Amino acid sequence: MLDFCLDYGIGRIFPDRTSSLKGLDKLEGMRKLIALAESGAASLTIRESAEEKLAREQRELESDTILALTRLGYKPEIGIANLMAKHKWGRPMAIVTLAGQKAVAAEIAKIIQERKMERAPKPEELDMDDMFSALSE
Repeated sequence: MLDFCLDYGIGRIFPDRTSSLKGLDKLEGMRKLIALAESGAASLTIRESAEEKLAREQRELESDTILALTRLGYKPEIGIANLMAKHKWGRPMAIVTLAGQKAVAAEIAKIIQERKMERAPKPEELDMDDMFSALSE
């Protein structure tokens, strides 16, 4: 782990061409990496930058919007292209506008809920009659 952190720091933090960190920020970044390596941690989590997070969220919103429009019976690419041409917008603005429409937003909420339920463990089967009859006694 120490070797990885040092290699990463030397290869990514110190060179100006690959790092947005400058001066003392570079040394602080290396200090954090070394402290992590010396802590004995067996793994580490790399947090995404603000730019990476924004790009991921935009990709997810576009994907969900296209799926929602398809489920609602529309041809998403035609609608996006028409909106872009009408208002002279870029694709991200057209996606955000479409995603904000009431019917589309409701469908996106369903899609997000479905995605969460796919990852959730299957709930235990309960005998509802037995469970509620015990409460009324």
